[in-house]
Amino acid sequence: MWVLAAVVLAGAIFTEQAARGPLDGPQPARQRPSILTPAAISPPAVEIGDDSPTPGFRTVVFFLRDGQYPALIQALRGWEFLGQSGRTSPVDLLAVPAREPEGEDVITPVGSDPTGAIAHTFGMPAPRDGGPPVGYAIVDTEFRVRSATLDPEVFDHLDEVATML
Repeated sequence: MWVLAAVVLAGAIFTEQAARGPLDGPQPARQRPSILTPAAISPPAVEIGDDSPTPGFRTVVFFLRDGQYPALIQALRGWEFLGQSGRTSPVDLLAVPAREPEGEDVITPVGSDPTGAIAHTFGMPAPRDGGPPVGYAIVDTEFRVRSATLDPEVFDHLDEVATML
């Protein structure tokens, strides 16, 4: 009897854990599954504007919501990985906030995306709250999206961006 109860309990626990995925977290805003695209798949090229992404540059495109732009700018100031030293190609930074930010700094704002249409072009996953995606996409030198990640606090996780580059 006890053995049967233990087996049933273990099965229930295993089933519960197996059913959980990266999008099943109790805090949907903290979902950070990166969708890494292997080079062999060769996803379609993307473009935001006339000159972005820059030819020959790897590009990190940050998707932000209201109020996050200043925090990202502040966080980027301490990161040298975004420079050209030790990299096979330079890195270009673009921001796509929900609304146009004020001023320019370390990063180039390339328009706003209140509906998430630009984010969809980059393959950004849709957040559960229905708002525009928050996170980043990494584009290679041939304009192919290599990674798209939801991360509402990307400015606290720039080490992950550096790893993906």
